Amino acid sequence: MAESGLLERIRALPLAPETRQGAALREYGRDEGFARRGRRSAPDAVVVPRTVEEVQAVVRLAAELGTPIVPWGTGSSLEGQGLALHGGITLDMREMNRLRRLLIDDFQVEVDAGITHPELNRMLRPHGVFFPPNPGAPATIGGMIGNNSSGSRAVKYGVTRDHVVALEVVLADGSLVRLGTRASKTSSGYDLVDLFVGSEGTLGIVTGAVLRVSPTPTVERGLVARFDTVDAAAEVVRAVLGIGVRPASLELLENSVAPVLAESSPLQPRPVATLLVACDGGEEAAVDSEIGAVTEVVAEFGGEIEATTRDQFRSIMSAREQLGPAVVRATGMPTLKLVDIAVPLSAFPDAVAFTRGVLDAAGLTGHVFGHAGDGNLHVLIATDSRDDAHWARASEAADEIVLGALALEGTITGEHGIGAGKRHLLRAEHGGAVDVMMAIKRSLDPKGIMNPGKILPDDASVGVGS
Repeated sequence: MAESGLLERIRALPLAPETRQGAALREYGRDEGFARRGRRSAPDAVVVPRTVEEVQAVVRLAAELGTPIVPWGTGSSLEGQGLALHGGITLDMREMNRLRRLLIDDFQVEVDAGITHPELNRMLRPHGVFFPPNPGAPATIGGMIGNNSSGSRAVKYGVTRDHVVALEVVLADGSLVRLGTRASKTSSGYDLVDLFVGSEGTLGIVTGAVLRVSPTPTVERGLVARFDTVDAAAEVVRAVLGIGVRPASLELLENSVAPVLAESSPLQPRPVATLLVACDGGEEAAVDSEIGAVTEVVAEFGGEIEATTRDQFRSIMSAREQLGPAVVRATGMPTLKLVDIAVPLSAFPDAVAFTRGVLDAAGLTGHVFGHAGDGNLHVLIATDSRDDAHWARASEAADEIVLGALALEGTITGEHGIGAGKRHLLRAEHGGAVDVMMAIKRSLDPKGIMNPGKILPDDASVGVGS
């Protein structure tokens, strides 16, 4: 259907939801990763719902027309999850941003899907609780649920999936279902909450959620440890977890990363393997004891503690969240190819070594770091999407790194998701299980209108995404 005709049908809906058109659509054709490849995928129309009923009405219309429908949060996805690759309707969920219910006695909160996690935590702060998952971008809760986002605190607090208690979802026919229970445990029926977490809007539109929250830590401590080798740093990670200490963050930086990070933080620019360790809690004595135990393990494995004040450590961790732009400045290359994998903890040093070997063999500049406490490795490859040959070399290296993670019994993505960028690799990890995923997709979305072109590879797609 032509853009003008589609807009007319949307505006004729009884609830008359807000729409956007023209130049305003360009915002929805870019994200933080996939669109850097030079692809721009603007939708035919954008709807900005404010109620669940408006979402239902628009989805019913999309089902009637066979038009793709794609949820949008803040555009911070890294694998194209929010891009309308096949046109259609983008649902900008950001106006659905209410905190519906505070359920503090149960350490729960009910929210709209469009609220961002920084805004949610700002609202929770006076109540002494917080929502722990912390992706680097100010993502919406719906986007975090769709992607099963995590971040540096996952080693202690878990990923988004661990904090989702119940969901409210609009299905592909516009019907509304509520999944899960606020009870602490259940053995009732299939776990449909877990099915929808990480489904990237391909099975339905999340409009609301009950989330698990945690007491806000009142004490925070951090240390910087330097090592001659990545292996030694990784051994410390395993040893720390092995003695029962559970830091809030355990970040490992390969030798090449520290000098880049030092340009925008108080970190000393020594080209050695580095651990950034943060501990938190409610009692100073307990947190100091954890930091003391980590210090002893660092010494045992020949590491060196780099003196930092609390403010300096916070500055270093903040700069770590902005490492991508720092790499662009340091390399002079305009584009970053982002790689996200996860491996068993014992395989982390092998994954780093394999990744470095791939980059060196391809003649590419890349920086390797990650959430070492849960085996999650990131690679930033400096490239230029305008240079076809260089981009192809970077893409081939990225795929080789991902397949190397599978050889180490890992996964093709730890937290960035599949989206459009990694769906060609899904069968390499899941084999015949992709056909099971396809059967679920066909059952819940027989017309293939829900965020087509995401997760499932071409040979397993249905409907408009085929």
